[in-house]
Amino acid sequence: MENNKSFIDLPIDENLIKATLRCGYEEMTEVQELVIPVALDGHDVLAQAPTGTGKTCAFGLPILENINLKSNNLQVLILAPTRELAIQISEDLREYAYYKEGTSIDEADSEILSVHKTLINGNVKLSDSD
Repeated sequence: MENNKSFIDLPIDENLIKATLRCGYEEMTEVQELVIPVALDGHDVLAQAPTGTGKTCAFGLPILENINLKSNNLQVLILAPTRELAIQISEDLREYAYYKEGTSIDEADSEILSVHKTLINGNVKLSDSD
């Protein structure tokens, strides 16, 4: 697939587009081009791509576009296998939400994002990462 589609072409809040340009993104990667339109339409997506291909942006922009800022209900839960990845995801989402009024992603959120899976007797136990 040829990557010619720009973030400017996406039907999303102009502040999200402005933030992607601020991050230095110009053209979408293959995973972004395939995932973002489907996720924006509200469909579940399962994507696998190498490190550094923009997967966080591929799911992050649709999340930030579709989130209801007037709701106090939990709308998104992101699970990451390591604390480091959870922090990286929260930092990336903070960058994408930079110009989106009413959006805030705090450092504390990366603690919420960080959940480790430990196998105990064949069962999965969710525990704090400390």
